Amino acid sequence: MMNGAVGQGFPRYLHRPYRLLWFERDELGLMAGLYVISVFTTFKLLLLIPPAVIFFRKEKRKRPRGFVVHIFYRLGLTSFRGYPGSFVKKLRG
Repeated sequence: MMNGAVGQGFPRYLHRPYRLLWFERDELGLMAGLYVISVFTTFKLLLLIPPAVIFFRKEKRKRPRGFVVHIFYRLGLTSFRGYPGSFVKKLRG
């Protein structure tokens, strides 16, 4: 069972992020992405996963919560419902 999860994946406490073991979702995504890249290239890249996660955690502590999603939004990889696109500079009205 996930940390603080109850029933169908609903968190018990809303202020706590989802965790699997001691990793948050963005850290798991980083590890999975590096693993997939290493499978298609060379398995020597697996040695980069622990230092990459450590570096990412240190950088994550310096920034506000949710900055990874905002980076993806700024790059145009994701969108927020009800908001204009990431490259809109001026709103009419």
